[in-house]
Amino acid sequence: MFLGLIILGATFVYRSMRQQKQIQEQQQNFMMAVTHELKTPIAIAKLNLETLLRHQKLDEQKQKKLIHASLEETKRLDFLTNNILVSSQLEGKWYKMNKEELDFSNLLEARVAEFAQRFPERKISSDIEGGVDVEGDPLLLEILVNNLLENALKYSEKEEAVKVILVKNEEDITLQVIDEGPGIAAEERKRSSRSSTG
Repeated sequence: MFLGLIILGATFVYRSMRQQKQIQEQQQNFMMAVTHELKTPIAIAKLNLETLLRHQKLDEQKQKKLIHASLEETKRLDFLTNNILVSSQLEGKWYKMNKEELDFSNLLEARVAEFAQRFPERKISSDIEGGVDVEGDPLLLEILVNNLLENALKYSEKEEAVKVILVKNEEDITLQVIDEGPGIAAEERKRSSRSSTG
């Protein structure tokens, strides 16, 4: 019996350590991804401002273009930091939902337009039905759409198109973000499944 208790205790400790290691790996991967996402808009805005300082005799149109690009990257940085804050609040289960009636068609069109501007080399098309109203948290819906578009662009070939479709019928609303990427690898799907059940 004593030996059995030792084995049981050792098994419990091993499982706890393994679970803790998986959590630490997930947190490390998250921090690496966040750091990369934050560095990009900071680097672009910094480069634009340095260009303005070095070349003060740039014509007015080029100056406005650089300032506008810097403002857009600042907006992106602001959104990313809000995304991180909301994610931590959701994980801690203390985020307060702010449900309101909103035009989801307009929100979606604005997101698609911003991504088309940020990624001019990519083909992003849309078929968005107008006047689709929903009740929800605007920030969470914006984060959802951004994540779908980010993943579609990130995990598909540069020459492949991404299409956004929004359709409303009598029963429900359907949002599709379609890309030609290979999808999540089988091993990654297994890993995600283990993480969600563990």
